[in-house]
Amino acid sequence: MRFQFVGRGKFAKGGCLVKRLQAFSKMTTKKTLRLLSIALVITISFMFFIQQGRAFAATGSGFPHVQGTQLIDGNGQPLILRGAMIESPFAYIKGWQSKKDPLTNLNTTTFTAMAQQWHMNALRMNISEWIYNLDPASYLTKLDTAVQQANAAGLYVILDFHDDRQSGAVAPYDDGMLHNVSLNWWKTMATHYLNYPMVMYDPINEPQYPSWPTWLHGNGGDTVGYGNVITAIRSTGAQQIIIVEPGKAGGTTLLDKGFAAFDPTTLADPNIVYSKHMYEGIISGNPTIWDQQWGALLNTHPIFYGEWALLPHSLHPTQCKGLTSANADSLLNSFLTYLGQRQAGWTAWDFLPHNLIEDTTDFKPTSFATGAPWDCGSPSAAQAGMGIDVQNYLSNIALTAPPTHSPTPTHSPTPTHSPTPTHSKASSISITSPVDGSKVQSERNVTITASVTDDVGVTRVAFLVNGTLLCTDTTAPYTCRWHTPRRGNATYTIQARVHDSAGNTDTSTIMVKSSGN
Repeated sequence: MRFQFVGRGKFAKGGCLVKRLQAFSKMTTKKTLRLLSIALVITISFMFFIQQGRAFAATGSGFPHVQGTQLIDGNGQPLILRGAMIESPFAYIKGWQSKKDPLTNLNTTTFTAMAQQWHMNALRMNISEWIYNLDPASYLTKLDTAVQQANAAGLYVILDFHDDRQSGAVAPYDDGMLHNVSLNWWKTMATHYLNYPMVMYDPINEPQYPSWPTWLHGNGGDTVGYGNVITAIRSTGAQQIIIVEPGKAGGTTLLDKGFAAFDPTTLADPNIVYSKHMYEGIISGNPTIWDQQWGALLNTHPIFYGEWALLPHSLHPTQCKGLTSANADSLLNSFLTYLGQRQAGWTAWDFLPHNLIEDTTDFKPTSFATGAPWDCGSPSAAQAGMGIDVQNYLSNIALTAPPTHSPTPTHSPTPTHSPTPTHSKASSISITSPVDGSKVQSERNVTITASVTDDVGVTRVAFLVNGTLLCTDTTAPYTCRWHTPRRGNATYTIQARVHDSAGNTDTSTIMVKSSGN
């Protein structure tokens, strides 16, 4: 079509069309450039947040995350980890090579006992890169089974890398520090458990770095530090909590200053939990020293005791020097009180005989009363342990914890009339031993026994002495072992309180008096 000019050079109809096309072209170009600019800004911002804030994605994602001094679970509720360690062939090469199955102790039966009988919510499980390398497929298959069963029982699982000769490391990798090969292995593990919100990582157990700079960045060669391994784990997109330990950088075992000299700004990752191990330090009974070992972290970050115990039968005498059957309960309960006051998380050493439990059949707790009187390392202390104190502490928390929030139920149709149920008799309990008004010897093991009748179903029986929870039993016969204090002519009020599935309770109370030896 040809354009025609008329009059004083004005466009005819065809000329007007050209103007409109030109104007539209300019407008379209501007809009396109504007849209492209917006898209570019969004893309750059998106990539920035991916690179700079992977760990922040844990908030509101179903993964636990750190908020101030608290650990917050995937539902937005405060989370305090309380549980135990379990050693296994996953981290001991001799056991693995001799075909010992780690699932013998790491199984649903054990995990259910930890969660329900002991009221725990965490399991620290040691693992080894070196054993994994022997047979990756078999190792991961078994590890998956343990992790999945523990999670199903309600336990958070902390995968803890042991890097020593017992775990299969050979020179130069047996020095208790991370190396470049470990970064690739941790990437493999983090990728494998990418979608496991109840899994956490402890990149190296009791690290042996000689200084804080080496602890953070390694030595510039094959040795790498926490900064490197955290970057490696996060590069996979992993959102899980990462646990870091001071190790040798915080002082030798006997002069452990922990994080006292640590700069909290050293690690920028927002989802870090700081951890210490405590053994002989408990015997000091000094909360001021315990606070000092956390340094500036104490009131700024969540704190966690990844290992701790009072070990009467320790193979290392320094770990129980000064510990006796007479002071063990008092020292342990002082430390448990401190943990509660500081809202510290912890996994005790360990859920195997004869540390926390007597056996792996009924998972009954050990007691410092066993073999008493004893001193640190004496043969009579071989089966003594802190189990009963730990179980009582956790049972008391479970008894006093507020109920968890339940969602508002959806509307249901009005039910049809049902006949009024027959009366269900409330629980009834009676202490059968010792007898009310009787005398008990001081510094002796006394078994408190209660008889229960209930046609609904007993959920637990709590035993209290002078108002303090002593222990809880969930199966008949209902008993509690009480080691009487070293006080003659003292009066004690003993109570047994039954709880049943209908919400009924009943309490039996007696009084006894202690006599001298």
